[in-house]
Amino acid sequence: MLLLGVVVLVFIFQNLDEVTLTFVTYQFKVPLSLILLLIGVFGYLFARVTDIASFSKKNKEIKSLQQEIKNLKESQIKNN
Repeated sequence: MLLLGVVVLVFIFQNLDEVTLTFVTYQFKVPLSLILLLIGVFGYLFARVTDIASFSKKNKEIKSLQQEIKNLKESQIKNN
């Protein structure tokens, strides 16, 4: 984590040039490093949200399969 922090700090200090962003009629001047950092954070958050949704779907499927196994075992016991 320390190494990653150092790399991020070096990146930020090397990209302090301001860029102009235009959205509709609004213009903003912000450091390039801030833009890239925000894009990275939003990308990370988006990935986490989609991971959570995927894990939730897989957990439902696992529970369903576990219930099916339980039902099959019970029916097998009744048949014996």
